[in-house]
Amino acid sequence: MSYLDLLFPKRCAFCRRRSKEPLCDNCQEKLPWVETQGQDCLAVFHYRDSVRQMLHRYKYMGSMGYSGVLGKLMADCVRQNAPEAGPQLVVWVPSSSLRLRKRGYDQSHRLAMVVANTLDLPLQRALVKTQHTVSQTRLKDQYERAVNVAGAFRATCSLEGRSVLLVDDIYTTGATMRECKALLEKAGAHNLVCVAAARK
Repeated sequence: MSYLDLLFPKRCAFCRRRSKEPLCDNCQEKLPWVETQGQDCLAVFHYRDSVRQMLHRYKYMGSMGYSGVLGKLMADCVRQNAPEAGPQLVVWVPSSSLRLRKRGYDQSHRLAMVVANTLDLPLQRALVKTQHTVSQTRLKDQYERAVNVAGAFRATCSLEGRSVLLVDDIYTTGATMRECKALLEKAGAHNLVCVAAARK
């Protein structure tokens, strides 16, 4: 054991118990893994219990280190469930400039960087969020969420003929993913696959 291990012992990303691996054996067994994938969006976990707590720490409390373990799990999920041809390019659902200044980082961008690196794919900024919107978590109605993000994003480049992987942190009703997916397809993307760390 190194001095660094003594000073900064490794811990499970979810339960925070000491563990040599990013996920301890107990969490590997008990975490709410998504076993049956939906066609609209792939996801690693169901959004509840310790997964919800961990994503809250990652998204709102500056725990940026979680992007490493989450991004690698998302990449594994894509490998196992994406079409055989697979994506050629990774893009992400961006934060607004106001939220980026307030939070200091774009959580989906950090996940996308790990996913792209793990899958050995190029990463490209293909979307920008042009309007600051109310957090989707504050809106319970599916219609309200769709209206909230309508027109809030803009495609920034042509994706003609490219097979694209779209990355986000949490999939709830799918309003944000659908809005971004429509823009990417209008920009020429095809065989578009969406993936999130967790879904409700």
